[in-house]
This record gives sequence, structure tokens and C-alpha cells, in this order.
Amino acid sequence: MIKQYLKQAWRTLCENLILSAISIIATALAITMIMVMLTTRRVETDNFAPESNRNRTLYIQNLDYHRSDGDNETAGINLSLYQELLAPLESAEAVALISQEKYDLMLPNYEGQSKGKVLRVNLDYFRALDFSFLHGEGFNPADMEEGAKKAIVSEGLAKKMFHQSNVVGMDLLINYVEYRIIGMVSTPSNLLGFGYSEVWIPYTSMTTTGRKATFSGEYSAIILANSPSEYPTIKGEFNQLLAQYNAKQKEIQISANNGEGLQTWVEVYEFDKYFMEPESKSRDRTIGIVMILLFLIVPAINLSVLTYSRYEQRIGEQGLRRAYGASRISVLSQVIIESFLYTLIGGILGFFLSILSVYGLRGILFMGWNRLDVQLPVWQLFDVSAFVVCLLFCLLLNLLASTIPGFLMSRKSILHSLNRR
Repeated sequence: MIKQYLKQAWRTLCENLILSAISIIATALAITMIMVMLTTRRVETDNFAPESNRNRTLYIQNLDYHRSDGDNETAGINLSLYQELLAPLESAEAVALISQEKYDLMLPNYEGQSKGKVLRVNLDYFRALDFSFLHGEGFNPADMEEGAKKAIVSEGLAKKMFHQSNVVGMDLLINYVEYRIIGMVSTPSNLLGFGYSEVWIPYTSMTTTGRKATFSGEYSAIILANSPSEYPTIKGEFNQLLAQYNAKQKEIQISANNGEGLQTWVEVYEFDKYFMEPESKSRDRTIGIVMILLFLIVPAINLSVLTYSRYEQRIGEQGLRRAYGASRISVLSQVIIESFLYTLIGGILGFFLSILSVYGLRGILFMGWNRLDVQLPVWQLFDVSAFVVCLLFCLLLNLLASTIPGFLMSRKSILHSLNRR
């Protein structure tokens, strides 16, 4: 029976191309707008490769150094503090160290010189983040212990500087020091604060840039938990280590992340975004909810009117079906299935339109990220969960747009339907 309904719905779609096209396009545009919002939010706050573990990661962007003489400072973590506060964390799966700098990059013959982003990282960095290696391999413990002059580069840098697809085994000068390339990874989006770089090197391979302050350093930290349920344990352990450290200090007291302690990625993102205007956080959430409701309700109302108009033209057909014994539920089922076919086509179209929209409008959508050229690989916008959400929106639109007109049509008497014929 359902197969027969689907065949009939397809014939109806072909017979009423204008009304069908309006219904499909309206659904597609609604889905596109919603999916653009969801995809943008996913890039900003959800797992997004290589930052695929955001949902079980805690962060230290900086430490606050409160000195007894009132000369306070906010800066990164130094290696001594890493050994005191982070290395002893037994409840963490991995503790990654990151230092971001712009260095001179060039070929061994000193050609192609340019400034490039280089991350100095420890071994746990590649456990906390999920990189896709195209060629070669990552660092090993010996590389970290020896401060090996080895580098991992992005695919984008390899093509830009070497004009080759595989540069493993070649040399690269970083600040005029020769590094051997041992691995090459897919180019991450430059919207990722901890995952994006052009070159990765062992943190022990280069001396620190140096700071005049006694305590402050230049590293951020990513603390990977086995699951979000272990956040309280990790935070408790870190706070205990921090309290023990501060108790031994006379001239300085330290806190993390502007006194907020260890933060989740969403907390880091929202703190950076709403630091100047904390009251705008609830306002933005309200606006987002209202926009999603509008994108759902307004098209649903329009589709309901179109659906009712379309079936008013076929009321005689429904009268004949009722006269030959078809039940009201059968008539209503046909209406819902036919409308579902339209919204399904519109939903799939809207899903792909949303990907094209996010990619095409990436410079506008991520304007606040201060990136002159937003790099956002198209393949990263394909997400199974987003597609499932898209289909759920299709189903919701279908129910809103077809149930009411279908119910009204099924309520009409057989005699009224036959007279309209």
C-alpha cells in the first residue's frame, strides 16, 4: 500500500510541477538556513577534526600570576610549572603542551621564504588531537627526549613551498635551522585554535623565546579525559596540586584561565566571545532559538496552504476512494506520505545547499574569527549527525505541513467530495 502511495505521489509531483517545485524549494531553503546555523555552531563548539575530542577535553589557555608587589601578569605555562601542576595528573588520559609562534620558513637553498605558523608540541599532543596522516609518521619518545630536529607539515604547506604531494624525507629551514620532515597531515581549518598549523615540531627542539618574568611561560595545555564524567576528578586533582604549589610560594600566587580554573571547550569559546559583553550570551541564545522556530513554522504554514490547495483540486478523487470503502485514516495516510516525499526531497536538497552555503559564505559566517582567508575543507562539512538532524527537521516539517490539511480533507463527507468532482 505504501509503495502504491509513493508511486501516486511521484505522479502527482510530475503533474503539478509548479506547486511541487514551490513546496520542495520552500522546504530546502528552510532546511538550508537551519543547517547553516547548526554547521556553524558545530565548527565553533562541537568536535571538529582534528579537534575531535573537544567533548572530553579541558583547557588551560593561560595562567594568572599574582605577585606580592602588585605586578600581576597573564601569560602561558612554563615547563617548570608543567612538571609541578600537569605532569602529575594521574586521572588524565593525556596532557598536551602547545606553543604557537610565527617563524621564518624556507627551503634548504633559502628560497621561498615566508612566515608560517609553527606549533611546538609534546608527544601527548597527537593523542589529544586526531590528525589524519597522509604520509610518514608522528614523533616518538626519543624525538622529545633528544630535541630532534624533525617536523610534521601540512599538505597545504607541502604544495605551497615544495610543489609536491609527498615531502617526507625532505628538509625545511625553520628560523634558519634545518629540520627533517618525517610526516605530512591533511591541512586543518585555520578556524581551529589548537589544531591549525603549518608545521609541528618537538617542543624540546627549539629554545624558548625567553621571558623577562621569572614564572610566566609560553605554553597552553590540553587535558584529555577518558570521558566527560571524569572532569570533576581531574579538576579536583589539578586544584589540589595548584593549592600545594601556591602554599609553598611567598612572592606569587597562580590561578588558571582568569580564575575560572580548568575549562571545557564550550566554556573557553564562550569566555572569549562574551568576555566584553557577558549579558549578550543569553540574548544570542534567544535569537538563535527564535530564528530556528521561524525557519520551521513559517515554511510549515506556507506548505500547509499549498498542500490544502493541491488536495482541494483532487477532492473528487478522494470522494471516489471513500465511496469505494477507503477509510479516513487511509486518506490521511496518503496525504502524509505524499507530503513526506516532497519534504524528503527538499530536505536532501537543503542539506547539500547548506554545505555549499557554509563553504561559499565562510568569510561572512566566521567574520569574527579574524581570518582574512578562512580555510574550511568541504569534506569536513559532511557530518552524519548533521544529516540525521536534517532528516528529523524534514519529518517535523512534514507533520506540520500535511497533518492539518490532510485531517481537514478527510473530514469532508463523501457526498460533498463527489459533488466537487
